[in-house]
Amino acid sequence: MLQFLKNYILSVTVMVMFLAFIDIILPQNSIRKYARFVTGLIVIITILIPVFKIFDKKNNIETYILNYENQYNTFAVNSNQIDVQKKVRMQTEHIFKEKLKESIEKDIFESTKKKYCITNVILDKSNDDIYGFTNIKFIELKPQEDNSTIKSVDKVVIGERNENEDKYRDDKIVRLLEKKYNINPSYIKFLK
Repeated sequence: MLQFLKNYILSVTVMVMFLAFIDIILPQNSIRKYARFVTGLIVIITILIPVFKIFDKKNNIETYILNYENQYNTFAVNSNQIDVQKKVRMQTEHIFKEKLKESIEKDIFESTKKKYCITNVILDKSNDDIYGFTNIKFIELKPQEDNSTIKSVDKVVIGERNENEDKYRDDKIVRLLEKKYNINPSYIKFLK
């Protein structure tokens, strides 16, 4: 800024001295009057050059503002696209889980003639391809009971772990899930 001011004062001073020198050299006739008018215009233009540069910078500021606005709009659009992609991925994963549950329940029924309900499926999301059967991290199965028969209630123990969790485990179903869906038997849990 200081350099700009120094150059401005120097240019105005040189211009005024040059025009004064021309005024001294010109003869005393009618042309001198026109020459003074032209030199006065040149001095005024020289003095107003920084004002023109300010208006030129205003255009630059407007350009910067437009560039910033375009960048912001691009960022907003990209952000919305990422949100939409995340929502689509979540919905796809939910639909995949539901279809997977239906498929497993159907395979279990066809294989054992027993009705089981899949209460929980957890997929391993460490891979990019979560839609492979090898990515089932955990699965819970619960037998569907026939409403026509009344069954007795098992003894309830509070504060202790039920040691009979494995009594509901069906090895035929475990083998089916291990073979067809490549699920580790330790990831399969049977509920009462």
